[in-house]
Amino acid sequence: MEICDSFPSPKWKNRDLPNFYHVLLFDEIINDFKYKVVLPKYHKYYPVILWWTITNIIPMRPNEFLRMKYNCLPETNDGKIWIVIPRSKQKFDSPEQQEYFQNILVTDDIYKAIKDFQYVLDTYNIHSDNLFPQEFYCQFFSRSIKRPSNRIIKHQFQNLLNNFYTEIVEQMYSQYSLDKISPGDTRHFAIINMFLQGFNVLSIARLAGQTTIQHASNYYSHAKLFAQSYVYRLTQTIVEKQAQNKMSGGFLGTKRKIFDNRILYSVKNSDQYQKVDYGYCTDKNFPNNCVEDCRICVNHYFFSPSIDEYDEAIKWLESYSRDLENRINDHLEYIKEFSLSKSHERVNYHESLLTKHSRQLLKYMDHKAIVDAKFIEE
Repeated sequence: MEICDSFPSPKWKNRDLPNFYHVLLFDEIINDFKYKVVLPKYHKYYPVILWWTITNIIPMRPNEFLRMKYNCLPETNDGKIWIVIPRSKQKFDSPEQQEYFQNILVTDDIYKAIKDFQYVLDTYNIHSDNLFPQEFYCQFFSRSIKRPSNRIIKHQFQNLLNNFYTEIVEQMYSQYSLDKISPGDTRHFAIINMFLQGFNVLSIARLAGQTTIQHASNYYSHAKLFAQSYVYRLTQTIVEKQAQNKMSGGFLGTKRKIFDNRILYSVKNSDQYQKVDYGYCTDKNFPNNCVEDCRICVNHYFFSPSIDEYDEAIKWLESYSRDLENRINDHLEYIKEFSLSKSHERVNYHESLLTKHSRQLLKYMDHKAIVDAKFIEE
């Protein structure tokens, strides 16, 4: 965990966000544990799974998440999946909050997660207008609230999350030193996630139920930290041969199949392989399937320099790693420039550029992880 010290936690006006490397480890735990939550002894953690699944994609405050209704997935005739999100906004010249509802297009993952939890509520014979009823919480914990409430409230959810850290993160997965994530942190993760995917600031504000995003430019410095942490963690998983399932459609909460078990080779019969720069290619159809550079080949290239060429080979990797880091930073700057643009005359053009640079960013992050993994191998 020493590497975490090199990734400073981003600072916000009122509080700090947790270390992004720790966030990625927590994400891996959630993605593994969600297949265990079907066991009755873990049912109590369904709200935690839903919180992570939904609010890392849709920017939501904790009270908005906990106010979700049971019937939040309306049936439509367009074949698309929509979710109804409760929002709050300040009344004009009044301290009171005005509640309204927002319809947002969502993925199958979110739909399935909610449906699974609704089924669990049915098995407990719990029928409520709320998706997170107080009755469900009381199946596992004492009520411990002064004012009556028919839904789980914020401090109860915090208690549930604390229990998850103790019982699951620490006792089951043996991660004892992670920065703890607060219920409100995921709203910021979702915004960073959307920035990295190439959403413009107006679209992000709209999906967050706001008219504007405060401190929008600050998110880009934090996006850079997140990208660094992501590359390092992906590098580790490559080396550990555990990168079969990583994130897709974003950086948190979902999965992406990028690599497979062939990602690292051990050379046994190198005379059977094609000699290439500082290593070998195992592809029988060489060079028909070659990518742009051997250093980013996942399936067929393994790095195996001779003793005489070792120092030169390491410099060869280092130079490409630096080049990829520069490309990552360049695309982050492009995304920042086009996302924050206030020009309404070339909206479609800027949208297409954002999409292009977001895809390139993710590609170069993957490529840098592949290259950096070869250093760790050595």
